Amino acid sequence: MCRFSSQINNKMVETKQVTQVMVWKLILNPMIANTEASNLVAWSDDKDKLLNWYKSQLVEPYTDNGSPSFECHGESHNWYKVFAKGSELEWYNPMDNEEGYPNHYGHGLQNEWVDIDILPNISVGYRVW
Repeated sequence: MCRFSSQINNKMVETKQVTQVMVWKLILNPMIANTEASNLVAWSDDKDKLLNWYKSQLVEPYTDNGSPSFECHGESHNWYKVFAKGSELEWYNPMDNEEGYPNHYGHGLQNEWVDIDILPNISVGYRVW
């Protein structure tokens, strides 16, 4: 980070330059929550690597019987799953489209600029290298 002194409106002010990185975030809906619920599941500074990682988790759809998430499900519930059993994405619903465009709930890929020195401190979600 570089600090500078500049004159703005005839006044000396201190400024700095900050390096930022575009971060791509995979936001998905957890199966055991309401439709509008969302979690930051994974992130990367490379959109293609994040999409490829997401696609590598997909398997042939299957059903899994387990505990219900809401009272209306009764004693047990058949879960329709599309991600590998035991994977980071197993208990999530898939994105609405292959390109990752967010739906009206924000599920899909989102991006934002992040200060480069913050990257090592991000503790939410799985980092895709």
